[in-house]
Amino acid sequence: MLTIVIARYNESIEWIKNLNELTTTLAIYNKGPSLNSLSITLPNVGREGHTYLYHIIHNYDTLSEYTMFLQGNPFDHTPYLYDIIQSNEWKKPFHIISKLIYHVNIAYDPNDINLQMIPYFNMIFNRNKSNHPFYFGAGAQFCVSRETIRSRPVHFYQKIYEMLNKDINPIEGFILERFWPMIFLGESLEERTE
Repeated sequence: MLTIVIARYNESIEWIKNLNELTTTLAIYNKGPSLNSLSITLPNVGREGHTYLYHIIHNYDTLSEYTMFLQGNPFDHTPYLYDIIQSNEWKKPFHIISKLIYHVNIAYDPNDINLQMIPYFNMIFNRNKSNHPFYFGAGAQFCVSRETIRSRPVHFYQKIYEMLNKDINPIEGFILERFWPMIFLGESLEERTE
């Protein structure tokens, strides 16, 4: 029913031992020093977004009912992670798992005034906008249903994956952190509430 995808670089993932009773499936993707035989090794490109998209693309037809996407150390952005998992509050089409939710605009993000989001918004969503409000959760951690993921064709995710597949720390990784809610819930996010 729930798969937890972990995007790990060099973080200790000892914390997953506490998940044994909470979930049925773990998918650990490792981009750093050798971990163990249970992890899948990926090239160190594209930040966590590359990892998440890799999982979606390679499991598109066999996704669990829900998939939770987490960083190697999820507690920086979500200190109450275990409580969230146990509460089942993640059983929604899309649920942000972060203590900080930001409301921004593609024209201007006060958290990073140099981030140029407009060209990426227009390219990813095939739009021509210069002003578009939306929200996102710091840390790019969330849970999403299989139906929600599959509301977009696999080639949509492949297009974004290719943007991230070239550099260790691409600007597109920071863009994607902000765009996940729109990717899954649709571009008209300003009309929705979380």
